[in-house]
Amino acid sequence: IRCAKDEAHVHLSVINSGMLSQERGNGVGLSNLTERLRLLYGDTAELTLLQRNDNAVEAKLRIAL
Repeated sequence: IRCAKDEAHVHLSVINSGMLSQERGNGVGLSNLTERLRLLYGDTAELTLLQRNDNAVEAKLRIAL
């Protein structure tokens, strides 16, 4: 888990073992999180999921201050 701040944003990053699914869309949890971020922060928050290697996924969250 990493956290950083610049003049305009807070950046959070979590890396965990696993693989992103290529066959399905977002599950209930990710859909709910995305909607909650949109309701709380509008267009000033961004959630990104990245496949880091063969067995690690990174979730990055950027929120405007």
